[in-house]
Amino acid sequence: MAIRTVHWTEEQAAAVTASGDVLLAASAGTGKTTTVVGKILWLLGLEAGRHGEQQVPLPACPSPCRLDQIAAITFTEKAAYDLKKKLRSEIEASERGAELRWEIDSASVGTIHAFCAELLREHALRLEIDPTFRVLDERETRVHQDELLRDLLKTALAAAEPEARALVRRFKGMYDRTHRSGAIGNIRDVMRDIRWHSRRYAPWIGSEPGQDQRLDPDLLWEIAERAGLGDPDPVGREHDEESLRIASYLYRYAYRALAGWLSWLEVENLRDFDSLILDARRLLTRPGTRPALEAVRSRYRILIIDEFQDTDAAQRDIAFAIAGLPLPGRDPDSDPVDSGEPAGECPQLFLVGDPKQSIYRFRGADIGVWNDVRASLDRSGRLLDLSHNFRSEPQVVDFVNRVCGPVMAERADDLRELSPRSAVEYVPLRPAVERTAAGGLEWLVNDKNGDDVKTAEARLIASRIRQLVEYEVVRDPETGKCRPCLFSDIAILARTRSVLRGLEDGLRQYDVRFYNSSAGDLADRQEILDVLTALRLVDNPSDDLRAFAYLRSPFVGLRDEVLVRLRIDPRVKAAARRPSYLAQARAYLDLVESGDLEPFPAPENRHVHEVEMWALREGLEALDEAHRLVDRTDHGEILGGVLDRTGYRLHLLLREHAAEALANIERFHALLEDYRHLPLGGFLRLWDRWGEQDTGIPQAPLTSQEDVAVTLSTIHTAKGLEWPVVILAGTRSGPDSGGRLSGTYWSDPSLGPVYMGNKGERGARSLRVFHSALAEEHAEEARLLYVAATRARDRLIISGPTVKPRGYADWLQ
Repeated sequence: MAIRTVHWTEEQAAAVTASGDVLLAASAGTGKTTTVVGKILWLLGLEAGRHGEQQVPLPACPSPCRLDQIAAITFTEKAAYDLKKKLRSEIEASERGAELRWEIDSASVGTIHAFCAELLREHALRLEIDPTFRVLDERETRVHQDELLRDLLKTALAAAEPEARALVRRFKGMYDRTHRSGAIGNIRDVMRDIRWHSRRYAPWIGSEPGQDQRLDPDLLWEIAERAGLGDPDPVGREHDEESLRIASYLYRYAYRALAGWLSWLEVENLRDFDSLILDARRLLTRPGTRPALEAVRSRYRILIIDEFQDTDAAQRDIAFAIAGLPLPGRDPDSDPVDSGEPAGECPQLFLVGDPKQSIYRFRGADIGVWNDVRASLDRSGRLLDLSHNFRSEPQVVDFVNRVCGPVMAERADDLRELSPRSAVEYVPLRPAVERTAAGGLEWLVNDKNGDDVKTAEARLIASRIRQLVEYEVVRDPETGKCRPCLFSDIAILARTRSVLRGLEDGLRQYDVRFYNSSAGDLADRQEILDVLTALRLVDNPSDDLRAFAYLRSPFVGLRDEVLVRLRIDPRVKAAARRPSYLAQARAYLDLVESGDLEPFPAPENRHVHEVEMWALREGLEALDEAHRLVDRTDHGEILGGVLDRTGYRLHLLLREHAAEALANIERFHALLEDYRHLPLGGFLRLWDRWGEQDTGIPQAPLTSQEDVAVTLSTIHTAKGLEWPVVILAGTRSGPDSGGRLSGTYWSDPSLGPVYMGNKGERGARSLRVFHSALAEEHAEEARLLYVAATRARDRLIISGPTVKPRGYADWLQ
């Protein structure tokens, strides 16, 4: 529906036409993106819909602006793409479409990182930086930081530093068995904490700034005792002392590593995502760069920030500086904003989000920022709400209100005692769609225990999906009419990737086509292991292990007998120019084709060796051609050439679940394109760390109606998406007693750094921080449940037990 024909609710109309600074709390399914696009159209002076019982046009904007005076910041590139696509469609269909269609790209629509990078490049001279810097993504950053931290720890261990030895012993090595933690992972976490909260640490250090800056334990004990946390129990005191020692050691090496990291970025002219935001805040808030701030203020009429509930204090500071607003409250982690009077009119601030969907605390999001801004704009701006849900059937909306409302209210009560800035009020949803035959709410009862739980759940879900596509209907969002349910109308959501992987065999048994959208899941697929083998061999032809795997894989498909013969036959060894496996394979091929060596017979069919020799020739020539192209063309083109020359995709068609395997290869191919700026070896090193990095960022839908496949997704990556049918799996898991917080470093704003050991290793000091962190963890889990349930348009299906429920199942009942 075109926005010029939209009948806005009074809530939406107020948001579209609002002047002054606005904080818009847009609950799930309330038409947030449509409202933002309507706001932009209204600001451009275009027809932007109707409102009221009489459906009268919205009042005209008293002072229309240009497209290049609009900045809209989104959370992900996908969200930016969707917003720009919808905006383009609406503008081209408007009365001024022919004029404005050429100006759409002048609007600043993109992620916060892209926005900050643009600011830094434009004002590079003021910051004395090179504007040609390249931005590292999160995975590249992780790989390079791991290398730096590994070298730092090796140097410290070689110098016999007792602190380094203590950390390696405590964390059972530089890495743990999953490569996610260990000494390196813990130091990296503290390094980021220091970087983002440098002012917080200032009172806690006991030495002058330098290479060996350390925390002051006496001062930290004094702070704890003033807070009444001087534990009289000797055991508790001992645990607190151990906690402080580990925190101090982590701080020492993290501080040293941070200096090396920032220096390396500068030398290489690189910026990571943190640099972009922190440097942009520095640009816009320090007195010496006031002309840059005024230039930004004069350029824009409005600054729109979407998903504001998932921002942090630095992003808040950037927004408030541009809007000419004082910072809300006293923030010890923020540099003071230049509070001089703006030289001219400042842009309108239009902040949009839903605090009930704040689920990225592990990425640095701070829900307290939303609450601080809400308190500030309650005095100087407007607080607006969107509560009419246009996505879900009334049964789903009623369930969300009845379940999520009380749970989130209970979590908010807990936080008011321990961490009041993080408490979120639940605002009920109001259903705005009519009930249809497609709507429904179901509970799939799974009372199995032990090893049978996952198997039973997979079968229950798979059989129910078969029933859905054979007998049930869904509501078409465009027409509102019901149509038969397809596999692609269904999504299975879970908290973790392991739950999703546990469902796959059951889905296959019932012939349910599915697509697991978890990026890390690619690493376990045989077809991905095969293409990685080929790429590693292209990068290093002397890798005999990969050469063996390549020749045995569907790229070539040699029999084991032939693989052994070409390796041990003395005539082949003599003919090979080098002792490598590939060189001997070429020598074997030449000898057989020249008639100097009898091919190894195949009892099954006398033509088998002919097929083998053809496949061997194509496979070797494909590698030679690919190796010549390394560093001369994109990795995706190199891989495509090997796949085409060897007919690898045709081999996959002979396997079960060929469509899924082919889709995985296309997905991997797209990843190669994203990292074409790296050398091939650099990409392969990056991939070695790929599976451990579940960024949790919402992804673009990887299936379409034509794909006819069920989507499997974690709840984090499903945020922002919707399906007619959502099945919530793995509900036995959920908020725990704090096991995930054990072995975690925290810098408590009032008590200082705390390393929370295992349950029996906590004293009074660390226990207080633990309870506060646990309350925030449980509150976010409640919000995660809200996000999962509101992804459903028509039918929400929950798989869980009826007896002694735990985790989410406990809340859901």
